[in-house]
Amino acid sequence: MALLALFLAQLCGAVELTRDDIEFRKFVYTKKKGEQLPYRLCVPLGYSADRKYPLVLWLHGGEGRGSDNVRQISKGNEKGSHVWTTREAQDKLPAFVLAPQCPVSENWAEPETNRRFLYD
Repeated sequence: MALLALFLAQLCGAVELTRDDIEFRKFVYTKKKGEQLPYRLCVPLGYSADRKYPLVLWLHGGEGRGSDNVRQISKGNEKGSHVWTTREAQDKLPAFVLAPQCPVSENWAEPETNRRFLYD
């Protein structure tokens, strides 16, 4: 993996690749009206098209919102998104990890409409 990163960094010149650039591929989903949703996708180690894999959907916390396609898997969101991409985790349960990035002006949920049920 490190050799691949070194090779890619040389091809890109001065661009410094991070672990996230290698583990999580960058994509952007574009809706018909032109709205864009950045997302990252981690492909299972040893991926084979002949196998079926589970999909882990990582919905970041509030600080991950934006359009940079980085914040949803970095800083405070790294612990949740990266727990699935470690070699140990992928050896036990190879899975795709999808990490979309919510726009700044939106939320994944509407907390004001959520209800809390208290049990006695």
